[in-house]
Amino acid sequence: MMQVRIRHDSDLLANHVVYGRGLFPAVGYLGLVTDALVASRNDGQVPFPVRFSAAKWLAPLWAPPGDTELKVTLEEPGTGGVYRIDAVERGQRVPYASGVVDTAGVATSATPDLPGDRASVDDCPDRYARSDIYRMFEALGLNYTGIFDSLETMRVGPNGAGAHVAVRQATGHPILEPGPLDAAIQAVLLHVHLQREPHRLYVPFSLEELICYGPVPTDCEIWLRAAEGGGDGQSYRYHVTLLKADGQRVAEMRDLCVAAFPEPDRRDVAAAAGKESWAVAATFTAEPLEAPLQF
Repeated sequence: MMQVRIRHDSDLLANHVVYGRGLFPAVGYLGLVTDALVASRNDGQVPFPVRFSAAKWLAPLWAPPGDTELKVTLEEPGTGGVYRIDAVERGQRVPYASGVVDTAGVATSATPDLPGDRASVDDCPDRYARSDIYRMFEALGLNYTGIFDSLETMRVGPNGAGAHVAVRQATGHPILEPGPLDAAIQAVLLHVHLQREPHRLYVPFSLEELICYGPVPTDCEIWLRAAEGGGDGQSYRYHVTLLKADGQRVAEMRDLCVAAFPEPDRRDVAAAAGKESWAVAATFTAEPLEAPLQF
């Protein structure tokens, strides 16, 4: 077990704001899991590839007035297995996240799973610069700054997109730098906004699998494509690949689902009535939850 203190003024909270409130990012939890895995190994290393699956975010960690103590538990120290992240609040155990991390027997595809219409993405005139990208996010209620202000450019096609990631303020995490992974999710959210639903805020809801083939660099390329039959207006599904400049894969996200999120006034009414059950994750909330998140 590893204990970690999340400071109330942490960059992970201050740089990721949803509807005016700082929210601890899901990739932050994955970073804690990899830290615990490294600490449990005699060689202090993580053998790649690393796979996360069946991940669940069981409660949102909004920016608290004070610091928060989290406990990270691995079922199989040294190799991974089931993990759990909890806190003790007012004498009660509060589960924040759980899932499976695996460093052995991870199957890999022979070639990157890139968009089928990559040529149409390259030829598409719809190209956006960093300032345009984050202005659109801010209008939707998402304020990315610092370590999460990392999408440099993006070109958008009808069913796919390509983006360049250039992280300006890195955390220095040796394995899971949060900026690039969060940028991949941001690219999906922006594609939904530009090509599917321009007037609604969508948030990550589930993810079947994330495989990291090596440390994620702060400068990389992202290719995403809409999953076949993966959209009904309420939710959309995507596959995402992160590549180095030379085309080498560094990470893949399979079956990432983003879902419509109620606007602030509707959220306030639902919360007051004790009926709200939506999960907001700064980066993504993987696999459908066993029980609804409560705000």
